[in-house]
Amino acid sequence: MTDFTAKDFQMAIQEEKNYFDERKTSHTVTKDNEMKEELYHDLNCSICLELNFQPVKLASCSHVFCKHCLEKLRLYTKNNNFPCPLCRQTQSKFEPTVDEKIQKEFHKKIQEEFPNKMKEHKVYLEEMRKEALEPKPKTYQLLFGNHHSIDRSRDKNKHCWTTFVDIRNETGAGINDNRRIISKVTYDFNGYFPKAVRKSLNKHTTYDVTRWGWGTFDIEIKVEFVRDLNIPSIFLNHELSFDGDGETKTFPFELSVRNLEKILKKKDGTYHSSRGRTKNRTKNRTKNRWR
Repeated sequence: MTDFTAKDFQMAIQEEKNYFDERKTSHTVTKDNEMKEELYHDLNCSICLELNFQPVKLASCSHVFCKHCLEKLRLYTKNNNFPCPLCRQTQSKFEPTVDEKIQKEFHKKIQEEFPNKMKEHKVYLEEMRKEALEPKPKTYQLLFGNHHSIDRSRDKNKHCWTTFVDIRNETGAGINDNRRIISKVTYDFNGYFPKAVRKSLNKHTTYDVTRWGWGTFDIEIKVEFVRDLNIPSIFLNHELSFDGDGETKTFPFELSVRNLEKILKKKDGTYHSSRGRTKNRTKNRTKNRWR
């Protein structure tokens, strides 16, 4: 049996001390990280989960969100009654306005605890300043859904429904000629009815489909835009509604001011599909041949 010397005893004590020092340091670091995570949670927007540099306080319930998220959500509200994303309390005539007192407090804490995030925000502000010099895109609304009526005198398929797509501009007014914006709408009825396609053929084109039936199902809608607008297709989903007169939904989308002006300046008929333009050219060549 090996004798346990005084030197061994001192080494054992030192090892134990080092072990507890490491435990204490680790515990302190963990606690600091937890506090930092909690602070980050308090300073972020509960919608986008990013640090809130533009806090807006709702008057109805005092919940705080970032201005950007609230402006986007407001586009989906009807009758100017905005519900809080957390508690659903509503307030009328809502206009997202940054609370400067809260913003000052948030910025101070972010600068102290998350300086890199503050630097990123300043870079973002500079980019936004440059973008502000450009014309702001216009936000239009796609209206989609279905109208509904019922004919109880029929033995079967008593429900008449019309699924549709329409456009509203920034003021909520309709567009005189939707062909200037939309080139084609495709409706997929998930096997209950054959697919239906509505194209921009003439001034009286409507992008709706009417059918008779007895039950509801999901409708997949693909909206394609004229080429000069340079925006991707939008895919929508609508569950057929037999409640009352049906249901209308909205989907916001942005249009470049320059592209929009280019479309609106064109004369009637010059923004049609390529098929229509080919037909017109053939007709003109035929006329020239007999001159």
